[in-house]
Amino acid sequence: MEDNYKNSEELKRDEAAIEEAIRKAVEEDENYLSGAAGKKEEKEPEDPKKVNIRREIFSWILVVAVAYILAFCITHFVIIKTEVISSSMVHTLEVGDRVIGNRLAYLFKDPQRGDIIFFAYPKNTDETYVKRVIGCPGDTVVIADGNVYVNGSEVALAEPYLKDPQSTKVSGEFITETDGVVVVPENCYFVMGDNRKVSQDSREWGLVGKDKIYAKAWLRYKPTIDIIESATYD
Repeated sequence: MEDNYKNSEELKRDEAAIEEAIRKAVEEDENYLSGAAGKKEEKEPEDPKKVNIRREIFSWILVVAVAYILAFCITHFVIIKTEVISSSMVHTLEVGDRVIGNRLAYLFKDPQRGDIIFFAYPKNTDETYVKRVIGCPGDTVVIADGNVYVNGSEVALAEPYLKDPQSTKVSGEFITETDGVVVVPENCYFVMGDNRKVSQDSREWGLVGKDKIYAKAWLRYKPTIDIIESATYD
């Protein structure tokens, strides 16, 4: 009986030892698993190459956006571009010429006689016309004998830019109604093309309001590059 009792005591001690060993093993496993989970939750460092690619893409998007905004501002507030589609300004401007106008030219001054201007066609403001200023506010313009006379002068206006000299006729609805004499009112301009025989201009459809003038012709950039000069009169 005593041996059996000893054996049972030993068994109890062994069972206790086994339970303790199992408990420690379980605790170690739990600690290991929780540590591994914590490491997984830590954010892995991002690949520098991917970061650089994203930055490069963003920088290009920014450059394109800024370029677009600048182009929009320049073409809407600084310059105007157009292609000459009629022969009304030959030989100064030929059909197919590409021309740039300066929108800021009249910011601090008014158009002058001899300037070539871009403006909204009075009968259809969606169309842009290009003509030369002949009469300014307060001027009296007289057309007679194929010439132009301004402000009572007996000497015809010198117009070396005309395709055909002495070709300014009293032809057109507006100029016919005034018998060839036009007194230009305030904030208005009398304009004509340099190719007077074919030009549809103020002689036909009347005066151009200052608020309809977009720009002063400045540069021909195609087919050749030339500065467009205003005419001067002695």
